[in-house]
Amino acid sequence: MVESGIMYYIYLIGHFVLALIWLISALFLDYIFLKKFNKVSMEEKKNLISRIRSLSDKTEMIASFFLPLLGVLMLIDGEYWLTIGFMHFKITIALIAIGLFHASRGILRKIEVAIDSGDPIKKLYNKYIIFRTIVIAFLLCITSTILIFRGYISTIYLIRSWLI
Repeated sequence: MVESGIMYYIYLIGHFVLALIWLISALFLDYIFLKKFNKVSMEEKKNLISRIRSLSDKTEMIASFFLPLLGVLMLIDGEYWLTIGFMHFKITIALIAIGLFHASRGILRKIEVAIDSGDPIKKLYNKYIIFRTIVIAFLLCITSTILIFRGYISTIYLIRSWLI
């Protein structure tokens, strides 16, 4: 790996932390949604959706904006990453995950509107679950590359080497 300046490492740490924040908050929010949504009344469902959207705004939305930004800054500073073929796959999966995340937020809003108007929500609920499951699977796939992809993307090793 070619050595980069200090800014690359700052971007890398920020990218890593934001990825963890997004993954952990997505897992937590989906767990809460799946655990409670079918067990509560319509008014409580609306309240649950409101709380989930609020927490998602404060965590997932921020991460989904700054992760690609930091990724682009890292690629500008360390162009050698573009020579690794797997990185193209990772970028594609990340962009699809971001798109599906935003689409799932739209579906959640449609569920909220359907609850207000008394329309059926089963199809929207199933669509939301499918989108969120794909997003979580993609996030797990992307973050697992940090740990398993032949040392090319070993952020944890890099951070540990700075601390020792």
